Amino acid sequence: MRPDGKKAIAALVLAVENNQPGSVSAMLDNGVPTGASDESRRFPLSIASNKGCIEIVRIFLQHGGLELEERDGDGKTALTCAVQQKHLPICKLLLSAGAKLPSGESCPGLSAVVQEVQIERLTQELKEAAQSTPDVTNELLEADGEVWKSMNEHCRLLRLREERKAGIACESHEAELRTESAELRRSRTSEEALASDLADLRITVQTVETAYALARQQLDAAELAAQLAVQEEAQADSEYKAMSAEIAKINAAKDEQERQYAQKVKERDDALSLASELTQEANAARSENKELSEELKTEAAAFRGWQRDQEMVAELTRKASSLLGPQRV
Repeated sequence: MRPDGKKAIAALVLAVENNQPGSVSAMLDNGVPTGASDESRRFPLSIASNKGCIEIVRIFLQHGGLELEERDGDGKTALTCAVQQKHLPICKLLLSAGAKLPSGESCPGLSAVVQEVQIERLTQELKEAAQSTPDVTNELLEADGEVWKSMNEHCRLLRLREERKAGIACESHEAELRTESAELRRSRTSEEALASDLADLRITVQTVETAYALARQQLDAAELAAQLAVQEEAQADSEYKAMSAEIAKINAAKDEQERQYAQKVKERDDALSLASELTQEANAARSENKELSEELKTEAAAFRGWQRDQEMVAELTRKASSLLGPQRV
């Protein structure tokens, strides 16, 4: 199996996924490239950073040959994977190895790790500079003497320059003084005109103030009138609403009265109809009573005739009895 073949790279990726530092180290020692990727463009270093396999990350960094800014199939670098999974120790290893932090990537504690890496890198640079810099004490002493001479000359030149600036400033101030004096004389000449203008302005201001006071009074009166109008409008609106409510009540009462009137008219019509029927029945009854009265009169006359006949029979019987005397048996 070739060290840089697909099977060797697949075996390396599998060893990283299973967190087997020994197998990874052996494969790298046998020539499997550290920066290779599988068919899915997955880099072993990115996988180890994503899974938090810090020993494997150290092994890759020790072997070197890495492109730390290489992006996998998802567009992520090894440092991006470590930041997203919050593996701060791996972030520190990658930053120390020179990896760049992508913009927008962060996690809790990452800023402290970045600052720590920067301090360690600066400390290392200072140590290397101290080891590589020769002793320059004698040269420094000689340079100090030259520096003192230069400083004294520099101070002398500075004093000369400041004295020249002071002289120029005095001349400038004198010119300004002359100009201001002439301006003062011109201003005094125009003071009387200004005083006259000021008096006119005061009169104008007084006139404007008087007009303003009058306008203010008119405005206050207008505002008061407007307030009164608003109050009257509110009162009129209230009265209108009360009148509307009263009219509604009157209309309701009117509707009720009309309904009652219609009911009474109907009852009257029904009563008239009933009275007409009763009148007809009464007339019929009167006619029948009249016939019965005639019949009764006839029967009464017949009855009185029968009574008279009975009385006459009784009278005749009594007379007959008196004439015949007592009968013998």
